[in-house]
Amino acid sequence: MGYPPSSLAGGSRSAHRHPPGPRGGRILFGHGPPARLAVHETRGGRFPPPRQDLERLRSDAGSARQRFAVRHQPEQPRPGRRRRHPEILLAACAQGGVAPYLPGLPGPRPADLAARPPADAGGGLCAGPPGRPAHRSATALLPVARLHEDRRHQARVFSARALARLWGAAAGYRALVDAGAAVVGLAAGLRAARDAPARGTAVSTRAPIAGLGRVRYGWLADVPSVLFLAVVVANTSLIAWVDTPWLLVLLTLPQALLLGGCQETKHVCVHGTFLRHRGLNDAVGTVCAALFGVNFVAYRALHYQHHRATCTDADPEGGLYALSWRTRWIWLLAPIELPWVAFHINRIGWPMVPPGQRRRRAAALAWMVMFAVLVGIAARHAPQTVLFAYAVPLALFSWFDFVLTQAEHYQVDIVPAAPEAAARPPGPLTLDIVLPLGLGWLTLHRPLHRVHHCHPGLRWFEAPRRLRADPTATPMSYAAFVRRWLAAGPRLWLRADGSPATPDSTDRHGHDA
Repeated sequence: MGYPPSSLAGGSRSAHRHPPGPRGGRILFGHGPPARLAVHETRGGRFPPPRQDLERLRSDAGSARQRFAVRHQPEQPRPGRRRRHPEILLAACAQGGVAPYLPGLPGPRPADLAARPPADAGGGLCAGPPGRPAHRSATALLPVARLHEDRRHQARVFSARALARLWGAAAGYRALVDAGAAVVGLAAGLRAARDAPARGTAVSTRAPIAGLGRVRYGWLADVPSVLFLAVVVANTSLIAWVDTPWLLVLLTLPQALLLGGCQETKHVCVHGTFLRHRGLNDAVGTVCAALFGVNFVAYRALHYQHHRATCTDADPEGGLYALSWRTRWIWLLAPIELPWVAFHINRIGWPMVPPGQRRRRAAALAWMVMFAVLVGIAARHAPQTVLFAYAVPLALFSWFDFVLTQAEHYQVDIVPAAPEAAARPPGPLTLDIVLPLGLGWLTLHRPLHRVHHCHPGLRWFEAPRRLRADPTATPMSYAAFVRRWLAAGPRLWLRADGSPATPDSTDRHGHDA
């Protein structure tokens, strides 16, 4: 078929010098919209168009390519948004697929590709007649494979750097906590030496921490606790700021361990040993307790009674374990069990609060409601942040912490409560679990439960040193206890003969916390 003169670039009339004959081939100049396809049909593919027509067609095609490249320049990234790489493919000599050189994309300059080898005539958009070499475009072309390989290489380098920074931050946090603990120990030693009664008098190395009350330390003792809170805030802020999926996953794992530390923060705040200032200590405990749906004041009353009557009928924790299932599949239900446990802690501990603490109990309840409202608002406006900073880490934490909770008083026989009898020694009733790779510092050494029961007033960062100094301690690894738990089953509330014990959570000791 023939084409009118208007279809030729520049409207050349020289095409009529060669009447149309059998279709031999097409020479295409330009590619892609809005470039015009200048087609000159030859007679049997033997007669090329005149030189002046070729030069004019090539000039028009080059201008069209320039206009197309300018019109399809890559979008400039907006502030706060990820850059979108344009998937623009101009036409090409079809070997493997090619991408154009555009401003803002990596790749060689046109001068670097001046000697590009010709492609086979395979019928691409730039293909010439059969048996002729393909048309060489003036626009430099970059292979798509190389472009994607560069992007993958940049992602791998960024991933390695991010992992190195996270590991360095964790090591720095542990070094700072160790330094703070060493300074606190040195200050305590100097104070003990200064307060010694006389030369030659034996001074006990055991701090006065046997009771439930707080121990007096210097202001340096608050440094490790403040560092922990700073790490929690920093990791949560990074999750809110980062928008890369794989980096969000990396930050979610330490966030789960930090939630375990927040659980232990609630616990040590009950004993008044997280911060020296009582008001700040209770405020931090109230905030951390609300993360798990627990009223801080009710939990404090319940926990004090647990220390007084550990593993007896008067232990309020019996109301939780008496309802526990006997199947090992309960471990998989840990995320569902978490709000169930919180509900029963509030239910059992609520009436145990002494009259002088009921206003604080109401204030803690008000904060719980306010926190739930704030989480709902955040879930509406920033669902990704709530998902990766709170929901997913909370589920991971529940599976991890379930084992630690089971290990606290595992396979201990429940005995009747006797108010006149002496309290049972806490050593044989509890277990210490040692976490690998220094993970205990992220959880505030929550698994060292035997150390805590023997020394309730001990600061959390001093627990590892006290464990090493105790010759009677027999700590167990996390994996070893998991094997023991899978073999023996979950923790139940049973007497020595295997019969179920009847929990009695009545507070027999009037205590104003």
